Amino acid sequence: MIVVTLVCFYAACWGPTKRRVDNRPGVKKNAAVAPLILSVDFEECNPRTLVTVRKSRRYYFWFFGLVAELPFEQEISVSPQL
Repeated sequence: MIVVTLVCFYAACWGPTKRRVDNRPGVKKNAAVAPLILSVDFEECNPRTLVTVRKSRRYYFWFFGLVAELPFEQEISVSPQL
């Protein structure tokens, strides 16, 4: 009975996780990967040329206000800008 309750609680967290929005500077896109797990895309630009030099995706554990960065980061390829 306890396991069923925990599974139901985890599934019920999907809605609030999808509504979580990250408005920090450099954030280009965020999405809910799974209940309580967020992926956030960051862009770093060269301040002189305003050309994107690096894109990365970081993952976070989110629990109703408590946010912890997970030790996973993924590089996203940057397409050349003309």
